[in-house]
Amino acid sequence: MSMYIVNQSPNNAHALNDCLAIANTNDVVLLIEDGVLAIDQALPLLISASANIYVLKEDIAKSTVELNVPAAIQVVDYAGFVSLCEMNNPISSWF
Repeated sequence: MSMYIVNQSPNNAHALNDCLAIANTNDVVLLIEDGVLAIDQALPLLISASANIYVLKEDIAKSTVELNVPAAIQVVDYAGFVSLCEMNNPISSWF
């Protein structure tokens, strides 16, 4: 399983679209930093993705936008981030 880390807002970059275009069913996409804004800006795209979508809890808390995470998206803390990295290879960052 591959892991993709996206840190860009979908409104400012094409990283999320490009990443989801190649992600497969068993792959993991983790939204961090401004990438968590995809929950507000690109939710239909996330819900329809074939990959497993995760979002970093600490970055949701830092967001200036109130983000309601749907059940289809899993919230992980830093320990969960590390676990995802340990379980998935290769890991690619989409910046």
